[in-house]
Amino acid sequence: MHCRKPMQVVDADRPSVSEPLLVGAEPSGAAVGSGAIAEPYPVTTYRCDCGFTLEEPA
Repeated sequence: MHCRKPMQVVDADRPSVSEPLLVGAEPSGAAVGSGAIAEPYPVTTYRCDCGFTLEEPA
């Protein structure tokens, strides 16, 4: 729950037209693609309508 509403699970295999494709950036300011970040363990990502994002181990 966030903003008094249930958060939605983000499907990493199917990008949303309303969400940014890139999350995060290198210290130089260059954007980091999702394929460039190797997850050490599987995670489930939840997103609120306000944009708040939470990742938890799957």
